[in-house]
Amino acid sequence: MFSKYFGNFLLNKGIITSQQLNEVFQEEKNTHVKLGILALNKGFMTLQQIEEVNEAQMSSDKRFGEIAIDKGYLSIDKLEELLTGQKSSYLLLSQILLDKNILTMAQISKHLFNYKNENGLTNEDLQELTSDNVEKIISSSLQLKNSTFEEYLVLLAKNIERHLHEKTFVEKVNEDLINDYPLIAFQKITGEYNLDTYLMLKESDFIKIASIFAEEVITEVDDLCISAILEFLNLHNGIFVVNEVDKGFDIDLEVQCMAEITTLRDEMSYFKFTFADMSIVVGLKKN
Repeated sequence: MFSKYFGNFLLNKGIITSQQLNEVFQEEKNTHVKLGILALNKGFMTLQQIEEVNEAQMSSDKRFGEIAIDKGYLSIDKLEELLTGQKSSYLLLSQILLDKNILTMAQISKHLFNYKNENGLTNEDLQELTSDNVEKIISSSLQLKNSTFEEYLVLLAKNIERHLHEKTFVEKVNEDLINDYPLIAFQKITGEYNLDTYLMLKESDFIKIASIFAEEVITEVDDLCISAILEFLNLHNGIFVVNEVDKGFDIDLEVQCMAEITTLRDEMSYFKFTFADMSIVVGLKKN
């Protein structure tokens, strides 16, 4: 998930182009981080040791990990730890930027240092972000005063990854954007506090997300398409309500439905989730 934030940081700074960033994100799903980059990131090996192992691989049919163990640079336990980290989104982003000769490792490190400083992060904070700690990423990027909103958005990011199979980028947006997202799913959470929840989508994204969630080929906004989106909203809100009840809140769900832009209320907060080539605007109001 952090790759989305760091990638957008590089884009906004003019360091990479939108075309380069899109190409990188498209390759992420089918790429594994090379063990050398993982070992360097963890501090298990030096750059010189990694280059030595890479050179040895050119004249051997052994894998990187086998050679590193033979040379005493890695233990079996450390190799196993590296193998479990091959889907780290930040390291995937770094590797693809390197493989495409867009940035060098030194440039990536420099820009990551600048990202840390501009966002007022400690080294420990940055470690959590690059480890894809969703709570930390959303907390540090949005800096919301409303803890309910933050918990709602964190859960939605997790559910997008779990059910739509995509890591997402979340940003706060203003009300002017909502006219571009005319299809609106609505559900109200009521009880000890009320929370109005809206999922707003463009027609093309409405159909795509419904198809992914329903695991069906859907080509138009029909009853099946609408039902899939409403069920996704209900599933997400159901989990959110269970979590809140477990914390002692007395709340429940009303039936989800489609809504019109004219029904949106004042004092709403809007957040845009961007993933793959799709996006969702989430409207929240607590009272």
